[in-house]
Amino acid sequence: MGHRPPHRAGRTAREHSVSTRGKCSSVVLQTGPLERAVFLGRPNRFLVRFRNGAAEGLAHLANSGRLAEVLLPGTELLLERCPQNRIGWKAIGATWLARWPGDQPRTVYLDATRMNRVAEELIAQGLIPELRGYQIDKREISMGGSRFDFLLRSGPRCFLLEVKSVTLAERGLAFFPDARTERGRRHLQVLARYGGRPGRRAGVLFLVQGAVDTFLPDFHNDLEFARTCCAVRNRVEFLAYRVDPALGSDGSLAFAGPPTRLRVPWRLLDAGVHDAGLYLLVLRLPQQACIEVGGLGPHTFRSGFYVYTGSARRGLGARVARHLRRRKRFHWHIDFLRAHSSHVQAFPIRAASDECELAAEVSRIGGELVRGFGASDCRCAGHLVWFPEIPVHMAAFQEMLIRRRHMPVGMRGDSGGHFIRSRRIDS
Repeated sequence: MGHRPPHRAGRTAREHSVSTRGKCSSVVLQTGPLERAVFLGRPNRFLVRFRNGAAEGLAHLANSGRLAEVLLPGTELLLERCPQNRIGWKAIGATWLARWPGDQPRTVYLDATRMNRVAEELIAQGLIPELRGYQIDKREISMGGSRFDFLLRSGPRCFLLEVKSVTLAERGLAFFPDARTERGRRHLQVLARYGGRPGRRAGVLFLVQGAVDTFLPDFHNDLEFARTCCAVRNRVEFLAYRVDPALGSDGSLAFAGPPTRLRVPWRLLDAGVHDAGLYLLVLRLPQQACIEVGGLGPHTFRSGFYVYTGSARRGLGARVARHLRRRKRFHWHIDFLRAHSSHVQAFPIRAASDECELAAEVSRIGGELVRGFGASDCRCAGHLVWFPEIPVHMAAFQEMLIRRRHMPVGMRGDSGGHFIRSRRIDS
């Protein structure tokens, strides 16, 4: 993957932001020197496993996002020593030269909690035009059963602000969230009630890392969140800005310079993203099993991981939810395998149409096709592929998913489906 060998980059990291009272500074936030290590795995949402030379260890990760396209095996981590912490390390960033052919070098700041400090400095330095004249009055405000990052004030006017760190930024387009978030949808509803009152404003500041110029709510991962964004945007301001960290020669990370405003093409969402398209199911079969599969009859399935490609002309969300349930009336081939699977993960690809082409591409990234499975209504060889290891952690799988989801906005061709539909997204 083009990674440099791990080495110590210097002393224990010390992060500091630059005070801007009475002066203007181009540095928004900077860490001290960080230590390099190689990412090995993620035991849970808040822990990563790494190798530093011959030694292996664990580090705390203050980021609940999936980060599947970032945390690929072999990616280089940037770690901070935390001697006061039981684990002893904290993952601050990640960097790579190339994850797959055609990829570009990139560094990502992983600590989502510290992105609030970036937001504070941007506000203090007046680098967010929509927030100029406001000052931070309170932090961590509870309201309507939710907690928000900042309450800003400018004289009698108030602005309730939530900050989101966005790392899913590929092929010119940034998406948020990278997983379903009921909590995020509730936040938007509370912000809308607050922002609908006289003298009050409400908004979400998306701090995006990556070479992109466009931001959209992720209708692939969470269509309901995208619909809510559309429904409340007259009362909630959506501010998307690109802020990229720079990796210093001493291993430090720094946010410097003014942020870049990203466009949010609401008109495309208003035109409609139909709840239809393709989906991938990744299933884990813990042990070999002989399973009766409807019209296919008995079939022996090896232990390991299976990727199933399916489609829905309407009701894609409901179709995926049905597949995630274990108990149901069996109808499709995949229902029989799902009943024996210990884990299943879904990846919708809305506004796409060629199911057989996607199934063929999945088989080309290193799996073994299960012939005839899921292909009773088409002429292709099959829609189920076996993998010995989890394919989600493969760079080829992530590249395929990103390429099909991050199509140029408004420019999807026949192989990618059609982005604009006749039904409104918030209907």
